[in-house]
Amino acid sequence: LEIHFDRPMSPGLAIFGDLPEVAGKPTWDEAMEVLRLPVKLSPGARYHLYLNSRDSDKMRSAEGEPLVPREWRFSVSEP
Repeated sequence: LEIHFDRPMSPGLAIFGDLPEVAGKPTWDEAMEVLRLPVKLSPGARYHLYLNSRDSDKMRSAEGEPLVPREWRFSVSEP
């Protein structure tokens, strides 16, 4: 998964939900605006992810402003 932000972020992570299997360590680009999370997607699977939540705001901009909680869903097609 690759998540793009509109500003530099601090390195804290708060990703929740029905996540795909994590296949490696999360990394940031040099500008701290793109987060890459290596995952293994399963054919036919549905995922429901959250960035931050009401209870956890570890994802913050480089200036310390918490990311407004974000939610998204996606599914993987069968081959």
